[in-house]
Amino acid sequence: MVTPIFKLKINQQEIEEIVSIEYNDRIEDHADNLIVEFEGANSFKEDDTVECWLGYIESGLYYVGSFVVNEVLNKKFTTAISATALDFSLSLKEKKNRSFTNVTIKQLVEKIAKEHHLDVKTDSQLFMKYIAQTHESDLNFLQRIAKIHNLVFSIKNKKIIMIEKEILPVFRIEEHECSDYSFRRSKREKYNSVEILWHDTKSHSTKKVKIGDDEPTLKISRRFTNEVEARAVALSELKKTNGKTISGSISIWGQNIIAGGIINLDGFKQMDDNTYIAKEVSHRFEEGGYNMMIEFELKPEL
Repeated sequence: MVTPIFKLKINQQEIEEIVSIEYNDRIEDHADNLIVEFEGANSFKEDDTVECWLGYIESGLYYVGSFVVNEVLNKKFTTAISATALDFSLSLKEKKNRSFTNVTIKQLVEKIAKEHHLDVKTDSQLFMKYIAQTHESDLNFLQRIAKIHNLVFSIKNKKIIMIEKEILPVFRIEEHECSDYSFRRSKREKYNSVEILWHDTKSHSTKKVKIGDDEPTLKISRRFTNEVEARAVALSELKKTNGKTISGSISIWGQNIIAGGIINLDGFKQMDDNTYIAKEVSHRFEEGGYNMMIEFELKPEL
């Protein structure tokens, strides 16, 4: 048996007594969320800063992240605060108009991170001849780039992360560790080609990009700034739409598994030998223990 422990700081002051901690770790365009419940009345308020650690006496604590309080709920016997990841600041949501030419994704992300005083984790050397940011926030702009090039994007602990899916952290889960699980299988319609119609703002004309030759064809009409961007999306969509999809959830003892990580399942008779991506990881810490639920889906072939 192991003994769960936590560490919580609000405005740099350590808090030793709580009723429960819930932490929801999500990938892509969702900010991480932390909910803490305390006994009795407290003087916490909006915009307070929160730092959280979780773990066990036997193995030590790991850092969950930094958050800012956006809601305080006062009840008769308890007080609860809800906080979102500190990194999703207002400056990241300000809309801008600019363009980038002859840059790698690494160079672009480093420039935006510097503007917001954030660190960077990216090694993508994918080259972009031209990309425009038109009446678009830096947050949405980075999300769009990640989707175009099939990259994982998140902002955690004052760091912009933009990495290829081949180098995600890997977590192994054995069937006997789980208190509960469920799996869903479905079959996607198979397409042999993707056709994208895009509007060229320079020539004011509609152009077509097609990946693959045979029917059936998935047709997409969307706004792109250039043919390179349209072609990258066509290739990504062709990979995502083909074949089967498997998704599910697993309940397991709490540990440092992050959303966006690769999940390898061992000993599950109902599952094929596939690789999965953790879409959302929900942690719950309370007096009775530390548990988590992982929602996952089949990792698409790249």
